[in-house]
Amino acid sequence: VEEELVQFYIKKGFSKETSEKIADFLLKNENVALEEMLMHELKVFPEEFESPVKLGFLMSLYLIVGGIIPMVPFIISYLIRQFQFSLAVASAMALIIITLGIFGIIGTKYTGLTKHKGALEQIGTGLIALVGSYIAGILLAHFIPATFLP
Repeated sequence: VEEELVQFYIKKGFSKETSEKIADFLLKNENVALEEMLMHELKVFPEEFESPVKLGFLMSLYLIVGGIIPMVPFIISYLIRQFQFSLAVASAMALIIITLGIFGIIGTKYTGLTKHKGALEQIGTGLIALVGSYIAGILLAHFIPATFLP
C-alpha cells in the first residue's frame, strides 16, 4: 500500500522523498490511508455513499424513468391508431439509446470517466442486456408452450 501511495504522489509531481513522507504520514492512520486509496486508485469517494436511502431512492427513480420512457411510443401507438407498431419499436429503441446515454453521462459524476466514455459504456452494457434478454425470451419460448400461458 505504501509503495502505491508513493507512486501516486510521484505521478502528481512530488519528489520521491516528499512522496514517501506523505505516504508515511497517511499510513499512521489506517482509515485515512484506505480513504486515500479509494479516492485515488478506485475513484470511489466515501462521502457519496453516506446516505443509502438517498442512493436507493435515486436508483429507484432511474429504474422507473428508464422503464417508462421506452413505453411512450407504444402508448402513443395505442392511443393513435395510425401510428404503426414498427415505428413504435424503432422509436422505443432510439429512446432507449438516448436514455442510456443520458444516464451514462450522469453516472460520470461517480465513475470518473469522461462524459463521452460514460455514455458509450452505459449504452454498450444496456444494449448487451437488451440483446441477452431478447435471446433468453426466445430460448424460453421453446421450452414453455404458448398454450401454457393464461
